[in-house]
Amino acid sequence: MYTPLKALSLCTLVAMLTTHSSAAGQPPAPPSTQGSSPPEPSTLDERSEWLISLFKGFTNFHPNPKIGLAQDLAKLAANDGNAPDALQRASRAMDFRFPGDTPTDFREIFTYPGLTRFLYMFGGRLSPEQLGHLKATLVARAHDLLSHGTENHAIMRASSAYLLAQYFPDAIWTENKKIMTSAEMMLEAKNLLLSRGRGFYHFASAEMVSTTYSIVNIYPLLNLCEFAGDPEVRNTAAALAIYHLTQIALNDYDGHAMPAFERQNSPQARFGPKDTPPTGRYTTNLQQVMWLLWDQNKVVADDFLHAPDAVYPLFFALSHWRAPSLIDRLAAGEGTPYWIRGVTPVITLDWGSWDKNTPDWIYRTVWRDRLFAIGGGACRFKPAGYYLDNNMFNIVWASNNRFNYLECTQPYWRSNEGEDDWDHGTATPFEQMGIGRHSAIVLFDIPAQDPWPGVGDKRWTVLRDQHSQALLQVAQCRFPKSVDEVVRRDPWFFIREGDVYIGIRPLSEAPEFVANLTGTNADFYEIKCRAAKTGFVFEVGDQSTHGSFKAFQAKVLTNLLDADLDNLDVTYSDSHNESLRVKYNQSLTPDANGYINTIPSVWNNGTEVTFTDSPVIDSAPVTLRDGVLSVSLGNDHLTIDWSGRLPKISLPGNPSSSDGATDSHLQ
Repeated sequence: MYTPLKALSLCTLVAMLTTHSSAAGQPPAPPSTQGSSPPEPSTLDERSEWLISLFKGFTNFHPNPKIGLAQDLAKLAANDGNAPDALQRASRAMDFRFPGDTPTDFREIFTYPGLTRFLYMFGGRLSPEQLGHLKATLVARAHDLLSHGTENHAIMRASSAYLLAQYFPDAIWTENKKIMTSAEMMLEAKNLLLSRGRGFYHFASAEMVSTTYSIVNIYPLLNLCEFAGDPEVRNTAAALAIYHLTQIALNDYDGHAMPAFERQNSPQARFGPKDTPPTGRYTTNLQQVMWLLWDQNKVVADDFLHAPDAVYPLFFALSHWRAPSLIDRLAAGEGTPYWIRGVTPVITLDWGSWDKNTPDWIYRTVWRDRLFAIGGGACRFKPAGYYLDNNMFNIVWASNNRFNYLECTQPYWRSNEGEDDWDHGTATPFEQMGIGRHSAIVLFDIPAQDPWPGVGDKRWTVLRDQHSQALLQVAQCRFPKSVDEVVRRDPWFFIREGDVYIGIRPLSEAPEFVANLTGTNADFYEIKCRAAKTGFVFEVGDQSTHGSFKAFQAKVLTNLLDADLDNLDVTYSDSHNESLRVKYNQSLTPDANGYINTIPSVWNNGTEVTFTDSPVIDSAPVTLRDGVLSVSLGNDHLTIDWSGRLPKISLPGNPSSSDGATDSHLQ
């Protein structure tokens, strides 16, 4: 496999040599066969080699460089840099246009990180004509490298701005109509990266566990970790990458991202469907990277060779940077069981907001056990905001099946799709919940008419406007048909998969059990409660605490449930003699800042749960408060202190802090 040292300038070569490589000093050669499935079990390096090798003879390149550049990079890496077709295509990446673009427009910002890696890995293979064309089109069309947009847009731009300016030190850039030298571009990009890091370490980030965009926030940082000449920039990128990976690993239950989180563009699945459609077997971006990093979930070659989106695992496979091993141990579940509490801020589209106290959006609560996990959240929102794709509640369990979770919703934000649309988020403004160690209560208060008809961006309101005068007053719970047993013992439903047992108590007198769903829902059963004020009570158990599934059912049926649906005040005492009470906050009156607080009152064992004083992360193994991230497992500790201008990283076995000279290979 090609080792990309020829294309590096002196400063980036120094950075590259501090990063991860195999014991022999070079990445191992790819396997001789391309096989439909990766080797099992396998290491990260072995999975990376298998993934890259799939593209050795690849010819079906996507015309959009968002997708195509990853394919180009993989083919070049698989062929020791000798892939003229991929080299030529990549050199023309900045020629891409959407319909209606002018020669000076460039709107496909997902191009920038892949193009940056291409230059540093394979730029030395370009002819003078190819390199000259690429530089000319880049300078002529890239005028938004210091802009913000969403969180993932911002990091793709700023990281690439720094490295592209470093690669072309004599270039003159036009950024938002301002003429800048490469030195000026690098300085401004560095300041923006520092601002982003300080903001995330103090106030969190909106896309931190997004199954679609959390990964897009990380892969541009890998470029900085490897190729930035300034050790302060490398350290900044490493601290940000560790922040993101820690959030993901902490909230990872065996390859499933635990809610509550925002921006879920498709349902989670441990692997794709059996039959491969022409567009590929789509699983979420995050779950594919969980496979690569931690050998969770399952993949086959078609997941990558016919992917409908960029193959983000390729960027991780091509990178030599490695996070501290403590992060891998978090993802594996070491230290469970424990609570996870934290906060997600509102989405902001402005660099200037990162050093300010960004308003809270979702208060997260997760109970992560060994055989299961329960996750949910309480929310503050503005009716005109963007909430289409939030996921607010899951119960997840150990499984080898494609789907291994239970979730709830009331169709609102995309209600024009009908009752059974689960393809995006499951959030609704008319749902509130509380979570215990073995139980959960999810309540709904659904008005007859939309309180905010036409409020918000028209692109979003047209997804719900058909029901503004008659909202869908139905609360729904779904779980996969692949569970081993389903038993109905009124008023409860019980399901079992392996040694995990779950009881489901609808809070309506005549719940509907739906077994004949079609399309993307065909793998699920649904329970529907048709009422304005309703909900579900859940209890989770397992063989070690209850013995048989029948014994679990018998015990749950005797547990005390006090449900006042008129006031939506519900208390449940579970099989462990632990009580959970949830009282719905029925006010839809905005506060002074325009936010509606759909935050219930919750008591665990008689103690009221507080939400609004939550730090960024609060759990037994991980805390992030006041700019200081701490990860502790056993006798190993990692600390990153970003209370000042620069992050100071203290690694296991190396307690001294670094404020800018840490190597990119962090173990």
